[in-house]
Amino acid sequence: MTEGVLSSTAIAYAPPRVAEAVGPQGGPVRPQERIQLLDVLRGFALFGILQVNWPDWKGTLGYILTFLVDDKMRTIYSFLFGLGFAIQLIRAQERGRPFALRYAWRSLLLLAIGSIHFAFIWNGDIVREYALMSLTLLIVARWRPGFLLGFALFALVLGVTPRASLPGIDPSAGTLTMRVDPERVGADPLSLREQGERYGFAARAEASHGTTLRTYPMAASGGLKSLYWEWRNLTIYQFIRGQLLALFLLGFWVGRMRILHEPARHIRLLKWTLGIGLPLGLFANVFNTFGNWISEHNVPVLSRIPTGGIMGGVFYDVGNLLLALAYIAGISLIVVRADRLRSWFAAVLAPVGRMGLTNYLMQSVIMMFLLYGPGLNLAYALPTWWRQGVLELVFVVQVVYSRWWFGRFQYGPVEWAWRSLTWFKLQPMRAKAVHATG
Repeated sequence: MTEGVLSSTAIAYAPPRVAEAVGPQGGPVRPQERIQLLDVLRGFALFGILQVNWPDWKGTLGYILTFLVDDKMRTIYSFLFGLGFAIQLIRAQERGRPFALRYAWRSLLLLAIGSIHFAFIWNGDIVREYALMSLTLLIVARWRPGFLLGFALFALVLGVTPRASLPGIDPSAGTLTMRVDPERVGADPLSLREQGERYGFAARAEASHGTTLRTYPMAASGGLKSLYWEWRNLTIYQFIRGQLLALFLLGFWVGRMRILHEPARHIRLLKWTLGIGLPLGLFANVFNTFGNWISEHNVPVLSRIPTGGIMGGVFYDVGNLLLALAYIAGISLIVVRADRLRSWFAAVLAPVGRMGLTNYLMQSVIMMFLLYGPGLNLAYALPTWWRQGVLELVFVVQVVYSRWWFGRFQYGPVEWAWRSLTWFKLQPMRAKAVHATG
């Protein structure tokens, strides 16, 4: 949800200095100031998020998605959100304009967007959590880098602490950060209806697999009731949610250090991150994906490693973080070193990431239509590999649409509305306005 400009032949690592680009007068970030590598990473994360949007993964494909994709892409997206905060802060300082109030207002607008998404489209929305958590970044905006990393570690430890041991938290409560996810609940229809009555979401499945699936999008009344429950159960943990806060802080630190602004200057750090994060991340994820199989077959050495209970959560969270950082480092190295892949990334992933919020919401709308009634109701109607083929087709549609859009406009539609409301002024939308004023 930050910034990057599309080029079909190359990716610009860093924009010009703000003072050089727009002068000291201030104002919103213009397209020519974007950092394209971040758009590529964001597009990659959106592709991965889409891969796990079909319920009930099974068989070989389910293992692959769990092992390599599940939660790793949301980790990347969260990291990029914190990095985007750093970019906005740096640019505000370079322009010499106030930042905190404008950013707080921007976060409240994002909260409104996420709430609408949650109430009327999809109860798995993450935008609301980003909006709330982003306010905590204002507190640490001027901390030294060492303090940021230390606090990120503390937040990570807090994130893997069992919820039941945290004071004032009901582990079964359907709050913002502890919300029941109906896609991960068992298929028992009575439990789904009971949860729907308690938390306000429309039951997604009223029959077990293999029978007719009668599902429907979030009813307005149910979604609004869920929002009521969330705000009623709001606690301090919504603002210091460990893993999410840790990712925000890590992204903020990387942005402050300008590591992804100019990745060519940080090749050694990127190589170390890839070299350490990839093998250790894969090792940790082995226990999350294949833990039961390892225990049942008494695999030498591996079966003796304590991975149950709290340790299981630690392996899972640390594995996700390490793999996500390895993916980021690997893509950054490709952008720096591989010309052909860099051009492909610029043409395919960058336009999707450039309108990341629009495409995230678009995925929800498309998937609700595909999976549930009164749409096509395909949730359990297709074989596993056919489902994945449909998801790839959805992403192709997003790539084509994004490229078409940016041939005509500067910003994604949701990004344009968000930006205009942030600055209390309609922003120039047509692509030709860039050339006329740039």
